[in-house]
Amino acid sequence: LAADYNRLYYLDLDTDMFVEYKCNASAGALEELRHNKGFFSTDKQEALAHIYEDDRAYFDEGFTKEAVVEALETQGSFNMVYRVGDKDDFFYASLKVVRVADGDSHVVVSISNIDDKISRLVSTRGVPSDDCE
Repeated sequence: LAADYNRLYYLDLDTDMFVEYKCNASAGALEELRHNKGFFSTDKQEALAHIYEDDRAYFDEGFTKEAVVEALETQGSFNMVYRVGDKDDFFYASLKVVRVADGDSHVVVSISNIDDKISRLVSTRGVPSDDCE
């Protein structure tokens, strides 16, 4: 399961404290990268530097603590798709947030590369790739 994700975060929505993990595909395990605070400020700003330029405003405005909490309360999860990289070399990423348990302030944030899925969708439906941008 861990191999499906580029990054996983275990986040406390009350304190913004988080633990970041990455998948070590060769070992088939998660590697803990760091503990930190300020997920929606510091870590989000770091992420914005890697997001495709045309998607930065969408990500910055859409991925807020308030939007995540509202989506968790009304839909059970928060989801968004965006591009990572630059115009010459980018991939589509999917970000999903789910609660660890009902009513708990702890959530798991997962980020996965869905570029292959988008490519298959484009080729299956005959949609020009420019229409996905």
